[in-house]
Amino acid sequence: MRRSSGRKIQTLVILVKKQSALLQEVGVTLATNMNETAAAINQIIKETGNLNAITQEITLGMEEMSEGSTATKIVGLNILSHDAISDILPGK
Repeated sequence: MRRSSGRKIQTLVILVKKQSALLQEVGVTLATNMNETAAAINQIIKETGNLNAITQEITLGMEEMSEGSTATKIVGLNILSHDAISDILPGK
């Protein structure tokens, strides 16, 4: 029985070593995947920040265009008012 027990123990030690090696490989793969995922998340956060900045620039540009449009309308109304007054005045 001692020989049988010795072989069983030897077989178990070999299996544990093999499993240990496999677990180390899995650990390396997991660590690599984790680093790649972190890099991807950081890139997404960076791009989201860029998108927010672009959105703010577009919003500001739209506000400026709206202000410019309003100013143009006021100038146009002033010109029309001036023309209407000129038409009423004698001497034309």
